[in-house]
Amino acid sequence: MNRPRMLNYFLGIFVLLGIIFIIATFAYWQTTVMQNGENVIKTACVAMNLTNEKNAIDLQKTFPIKDIDGEQLLPFSFTVENKCEQDVTFKIALEILGSTTLNSSYVKSMVNEENPVLLGNVSEINDKVIDDSQKSLLLKTDTIDGNGSKNYSLRLWLDENTPLLEENMNKTLQAKVVIIGELA
Repeated sequence: MNRPRMLNYFLGIFVLLGIIFIIATFAYWQTTVMQNGENVIKTACVAMNLTNEKNAIDLQKTFPIKDIDGEQLLPFSFTVENKCEQDVTFKIALEILGSTTLNSSYVKSMVNEENPVLLGNVSEINDKVIDDSQKSLLLKTDTIDGNGSKNYSLRLWLDENTPLLEENMNKTLQAKVVIIGELA
């Protein structure tokens, strides 16, 4: 073998051994650092209660009535409490349960002393809470100050203009009031 070729050969072996040595020592001296403290993410408080529920609406064998008579019905009363220091905006929704057989567009609703409205004219929202509900209807949007509360009353009745047809006879409306809140 001639000298320049041999020199290149030894130089190649030397470089290869140097690379192996560097890789081996790097793996040996590699440092791993771990966090000792905690990562903390703190959210704002959104806690609400539905309390003081009184007089569940139970209209057995009901028939269509005028608004003036519906406004005199015994309401479902409830209180919405904000358990946090921040203001909370919330929706009061009526979720029509899957067992309902009555066309809810013939039902009138009245929240507090506001004007009665047909449920068929109420906005439907996508915030369904109950799994087997047919739809969620927005009755009211409101805001409660931090650590505050508000009282509500809800009346439901069959509108006087409901057609007296077989398809409306012996039907049932089953629904639940749902509160959906978010920070204001």
